[in-house]
Amino acid sequence: MEGFARAPAPLSDTKPMDKTWKMWKQEFIIFLKAAGFDKKTNEEKAFCLMNQIGRVGLAAMQEMQLDGNEEKDFDILINKFDEYFDPPKRETEERFKFYTRSKKNNEPIEAYIADLKEKAKTCNFGDLTDSLVRDMVILDIKDKHLRKILFQEKELDLPKLTLLYRQFELSTEKMKEVTKKAAAEKAEAKPKDSNAASADTNKKTKNVCWRCGTSHSPGACPAFKVTCDKCNEKGHFTQRCTNKNPSGNTSSPNNANTPQKSSKNYAKSPFSQIEKNKTKN
Repeated sequence: MEGFARAPAPLSDTKPMDKTWKMWKQEFIIFLKAAGFDKKTNEEKAFCLMNQIGRVGLAAMQEMQLDGNEEKDFDILINKFDEYFDPPKRETEERFKFYTRSKKNNEPIEAYIADLKEKAKTCNFGDLTDSLVRDMVILDIKDKHLRKILFQEKELDLPKLTLLYRQFELSTEKMKEVTKKAAAEKAEAKPKDSNAASADTNKKTKNVCWRCGTSHSPGACPAFKVTCDKCNEKGHFTQRCTNKNPSGNTSSPNNANTPQKSSKNYAKSPFSQIEKNKTKN
């Protein structure tokens, strides 16, 4: 049987050391039984342990400051390693770790609750463990809407809290996706609206009457009966005249039949031409 027993690898320094030590101790005890060494004397088992534990364990033994007799007693040696790698927990310190544990970003609610339960094991909460874990989860929640949902629930236990928490997370994510999609569609529609506005502007510009320079309905051009002072032709204002060879036969600004205006700008305006045309007729 001894030849088929597999000895454990040397003790590693993987954190947390209390769990690493407990695992290694269990493997070593199984090895002793499988190899038939469990019937050996305490001294023989102690030397076997020191032979297998490796540098991490031997360094720990130096810090323990064991005397010669303690090193040779397997049971005493195991107890010393227990105290060194897994010292007794101080309740105040363990509760501090529990109460200061907050949920990490992107940490699933299930993992957060599981870790709180693990920390609660060394806090001596007794029957209050689940209710205190529940309270810690609620205290850590920043969203007031989620808190309100939980407060309204009667007899809120951890399974129900986990369910409501997950449902709220899923609905929130869905709402974010809808909002993001709507924003993207709105951003995509803006250039089209801009192009449509430009098209409307161009259309309005094209609809400006060349005779009067304004937009109006068909047959309502104010320059229809007006005589141009530049080419003496009817149907357009002087300012809109396109004739490059004017006749030169223009009306005198001092004509007795033409209303006199003191403003030079008014004399050049389309309205002065309308009044002048009425006077001629």
